Amino acid sequence: MSKLAQELVQTPEGYFYHESAYVDEGSVIGEGTKIWHFSHVCPGAKIGRNCVIGQGCYIGPGVVIGDNCKVQNGNSLYEGIVLEDGAFIGPHCAFTNDRNPTAIDTRTKEEWLEHTLLKKNCALGAGTVVRCGITIGEGARTGAGTLVVKDIPDGELWVSKALPAEPMLTS
Repeated sequence: MSKLAQELVQTPEGYFYHESAYVDEGSVIGEGTKIWHFSHVCPGAKIGRNCVIGQGCYIGPGVVIGDNCKVQNGNSLYEGIVLEDGAFIGPHCAFTNDRNPTAIDTRTKEEWLEHTLLKKNCALGAGTVVRCGITIGEGARTGAGTLVVKDIPDGELWVSKALPAEPMLTS
């Protein structure tokens, strides 16, 4: 048996998880999905069939992930995020669900929670930052490091116009 096969545990429901991953009771995970090292799937999360959840990911309560999605390493998906079928999230993207977070909050969830939607077959490049309340259109794409603060229409490719790095302090 290969080392990979020894590390993945198959469940009676037909999904696989690495022995270091946490899959909480109350989550729903589709057949053929693989959840890798040090990832955490919270109660109330729903992940479709044949998905890949990469190493070190957090899938929060109420997150919905469609079929055939791929969430690369180092992503945290918080409540209010929905991925439709075939969505791809490159490594180390950033998402939020509250525009005005505070350590002590007296607001109700309805007052602060903002939803983010990634439509079918969209793809986010590595390190993309998505402000809450955004919709990424069907088949839309972002380049690595893109900052998304507006909805992206179906089929469009968006990239940030980053300035090249310059030294700020030299010795």
